[in-house]
Amino acid sequence: MSPAPISASRMRAGADVVAQSRRSVVGVRAVSSGGTGWVALGNGLVLTSQESVGYQSEVFLELPTGKRVPGRVLWVDVARDLALILPPEPLGLPPLFTRPDLPRLGEPVFALSFIPGQPLRVGSALVSALDRPIGTIRAFDLDAPICASGSPLVDAEGRVLGIGGLDLPRGARRSGAPPEQAATAL
Repeated sequence: MSPAPISASRMRAGADVVAQSRRSVVGVRAVSSGGTGWVALGNGLVLTSQESVGYQSEVFLELPTGKRVPGRVLWVDVARDLALILPPEPLGLPPLFTRPDLPRLGEPVFALSFIPGQPLRVGSALVSALDRPIGTIRAFDLDAPICASGSPLVDAEGRVLGIGGLDLPRGARRSGAPPEQAATAL
């Protein structure tokens, strides 16, 4: 039995979510690491993963226009794979808004990945497990590895559900382990 075709309106809705959300996505480049981040506040504060910034206190942000802006790493939580970066002045990019609740099982999500020097990439997946216990981290699983470290995972309305890149077991992407990816819920 073949899967049901995706309706034109559903495909268009996904394209609209991506078009709206991509304006807030930036590339993150540290000395020996990099990834994706997204504007979380109007002052330009960027949320990304700890893996994207490594252990650097200064990084560069690459804007969708190609402009590079310095940023200072203000906060890092290694256990939750999160980091906050503040540029010296607002970036002029709209912030993405977070959704306060966990996604539903089977809910589609979009991941927007923008690694410096590469084009924006979009992936989609379904939420395959909720409240996965990873220590004290509130996480959910996706049915496919779809995003770079620090990528925002947005719902059908463009609200951020979580941040991608936390592989299980830690480092699975690099070791070739089965494709299973958890997202840190915000």
